[in-house]
This record gives sequence, structure tokens and C-alpha cells, in this order.
Amino acid sequence: MQKVWTSTELEYAFLFTLRKVTSINPKGFKPFFSNMPIDPYIKGYYRSRRLSRFTVSGNQLIKLPHGYLFQSKEYNPLVGDIKREFAELEDALIELDIFKNLLLAFSDSCRLHPEAEIGVHQIRNYLFSR
Repeated sequence: MQKVWTSTELEYAFLFTLRKVTSINPKGFKPFFSNMPIDPYIKGYYRSRRLSRFTVSGNQLIKLPHGYLFQSKEYNPLVGDIKREFAELEDALIELDIFKNLLLAFSDSCRLHPEAEIGVHQIRNYLFSR
């Protein structure tokens, strides 16, 4: 049986994550949101999207081969039961220290298994149709 975290452990994990993440300046990500491909699975062209998958080994971020996203219709009534492929995150984004530190903090805070796959969804929504 899996042990459920106590409120003290959750509080510690949250504060630990908050300290790690607030030390990351998100302005470094901004340039990577200006040239994103439109999500072809959503009508109205109001969302751009990229997707890459990673694992963490020690302090190393390992990019996995290109894959697809699949969600059941029950989980995602809008675009479920569709194999969706998106462009990968840009290499320059992946190479940023702030990107690596964000994923390492996420993995550490969630106490992920070393072989756990982390899907990074880069999404930009627009207030108008493009």
C-alpha cells in the first residue's frame, strides 16, 4: 500500500518547490512563445502548441524521441480518442539552464521514479482568432 503524505510533508514539498521555482526567471522563456505552430486539432486557431517528452537521470535531463499525445474521449471530450502530434520544443529552449532547473525541480518535488516520463506542453492561447 502506498503511503499518503502527511500535511507537514506536503507543506514542506510545496515550500521546497516554491523556493526552487521562484529562483527561475520566467522572462527567459518569453522569446520561445513568439514562433509557435498553431494547434491543428482545435478549431478557431486560437492556440499554439509544442510538446516534448523527457526523463530525469540524476541531474541530467534526457529528451525522449518524438511521440504523440493520446487522451481518451472520457478524459478529453473535445479532442479525445485522437492520436495528436505536435512540433517538438525548440532545442534552444531545452538547452536553457532555467528550463533544465524547472524540470529538475518538478521531478524532485514530485518524487518521480527515475524512469517516469515528463511531458512538457508549451501552450499559448490567443484572445482572438488568428
